[in-house]
Amino acid sequence: MSIQENIQHQARLWLSKESEGENLQTDSTFFAWIACDARHHEAFQDEKKLLQEVHALPQAFLDDLKREVRQTREVRNTKPLFLRYVAPLAVAACTLCVVYFTLFYDHITFSEQYVATTKVHNDIFLPDTSKIALDANTSIDVTYFKSKRLVKLSRGKAIFDVFPNQTAPFIIQTDRVNIKVLGTKFEVINFENILQVNVQEGKVEVSARDQNDKPIAFVTKGESLSFNPVTQRIDLQKINAQKVGEWQQGKYTFYQASLKEVFNEFAKHLDITVYLDTRVASLPISGNFDVHRLDAFLDALPLIHPVMIEKSATKIVIK
Repeated sequence: MSIQENIQHQARLWLSKESEGENLQTDSTFFAWIACDARHHEAFQDEKKLLQEVHALPQAFLDDLKREVRQTREVRNTKPLFLRYVAPLAVAACTLCVVYFTLFYDHITFSEQYVATTKVHNDIFLPDTSKIALDANTSIDVTYFKSKRLVKLSRGKAIFDVFPNQTAPFIIQTDRVNIKVLGTKFEVINFENILQVNVQEGKVEVSARDQNDKPIAFVTKGESLSFNPVTQRIDLQKINAQKVGEWQQGKYTFYQASLKEVFNEFAKHLDITVYLDTRVASLPISGNFDVHRLDAFLDALPLIHPVMIEKSATKIVIK
């Protein structure tokens, strides 16, 4: 989402609150947002003007549009309505109506962005007590509507522990697939060359966004779905459900990983700097490790490879 798109999104959120009866004139947070950037005030006024233009449209048209949005919730299914009104109204105005009725008919009840930079971010609690953990270098946008809970995960790794709500399904949206669930615990890994869904509890539905959300597969407890965007290949296999998302607790399994890779993962949990000799960085290591038992790992390392370790409170040197 670009900076301007984010500003417009925030402006619509404020309008949504105002439409629900909230007095923005007494909201200090709203005034702080308006005052911090001239673009905020301009976007809010523009969005408000557009909304007023929508309300000025013929009531019969608005009633039909509201009914169709309620039934489909998707702009693509409004084409028959567009054709009936394309003569008296511009297509752009129709599109605008759908955007605003989708926003204001199905009110946004919560919206927030969460970002994990260099460290793992655990215990993100949402308003319905659903819980999320983000790996380092991962960000998500969370928006709750009355009819659905939407999470956008562009890139990275996250664990979701979802509170069940049959009237508002929980949907994780990536650039390639949507993952829909009513209540379960699962992990989503989304990188350029692979997308993976690992289910620890419950069941999720994975659908293809480029095929009108056509279901690809249902993934249940102890199963892993892998999708290769290049070959379009889908693999479904059994896994140990208890191992799903162990990185959240700082537990990792490595197979012939370099020491540099190992310490890069450890650094997501620990406030310590590790210096590796260039000949040491590529040394391979395998096994199950817990970052909270770093001293035990460091004690064992010289028994595996011919290295020397120097430790201080904030620094480790391995050569």
